[in-house]
Amino acid sequence: MPNASSTAPSLSKVIWRPTAVALLYCPGIAAAQPDRGPGGRSAIAVKVIVELKAKPAQRDELRSLIEQLATRDRPSGYHGSTYYESVDDPDLLIDIADWESPEARTTHLAKATAAGAYGPVLELLAGPFRATVIRRLP
Repeated sequence: MPNASSTAPSLSKVIWRPTAVALLYCPGIAAAQPDRGPGGRSAIAVKVIVELKAKPAQRDELRSLIEQLATRDRPSGYHGSTYYESVDDPDLLIDIADWESPEARTTHLAKATAAGAYGPVLELLAGPFRATVIRRLP
């Protein structure tokens, strides 16, 4: 990644840090209301819970940068995010994103990573992030 220094965490490394979360108000970027398909089922197939540990006192800057990326280039299949903060860790940002499919997310990540779009985000991280892709049980 051309914009990331050698000390920045890799997109391929993830960690788990269980945390308690509280809603963090995020004006301008609201979670999208799911489209309803046949039978009233949600068209949003997956949610992605991303835990990002910012460098000390950099969480707000990290959040702002992620919001800018999301509004500048709204990927196909992305339906929005809701942001949370940890009750126990002021530097932890939690992004819960709605995606149409795992494939839509994977396609976006491949393109954005190849373009170096996440380099500035990685520079603000204190360590590897954790991303968990989940879907609703039938």
